[in-house]
Amino acid sequence: MKTNFDFLTKVKGMNVSAIYCDMLHTYKDGNKISVIASPGVLCFMKEHADRDEKFWLIQWEELYSGNDALIVKEQDTPAPLNYKETEFGQQKYIVSSASFTTFRSEIKNVWGYGFTDEGEVWLGDIILELEDSFIYIAASPAIEYKVLDEFPDKRRLYDELLVTTKKE
Repeated sequence: MKTNFDFLTKVKGMNVSAIYCDMLHTYKDGNKISVIASPGVLCFMKEHADRDEKFWLIQWEELYSGNDALIVKEQDTPAPLNYKETEFGQQKYIVSSASFTTFRSEIKNVWGYGFTDEGEVWLGDIILELEDSFIYIAASPAIEYKVLDEFPDKRRLYDELLVTTKKE
């Protein structure tokens, strides 16, 4: 299990381009939008940096204790989804899947919360602060991405703040 979660901070200053998944379910409850996907692929792009994309493959694992953990793999392609490389346009890949976008909002800050279980440190929640909203990613059998107006106050955040870009 990975115990260094600094890779989460690399997306600060980038834009969230899309959440991709073979099938996803989206619903709105008040000002909150939830996207259910498993596994999900998040795409990040630098503003005005054509074809410079970064991807997170986000999966879930249930531990013997019953705790839910996020398994995040940083990668250069949207695998395992079907995709095709393109020679033109801002995006390097055309992804053949369902998607949800937040209209390329810049990531201002990142938080990664986790816990120690089975003698290892596990990631449980990720929060991305955008220009005018937050994306809260929670571990469960189907990964849930919540787009919120403010930092989640009804959160199931784990005990340990593993990494953040927020300067207190």
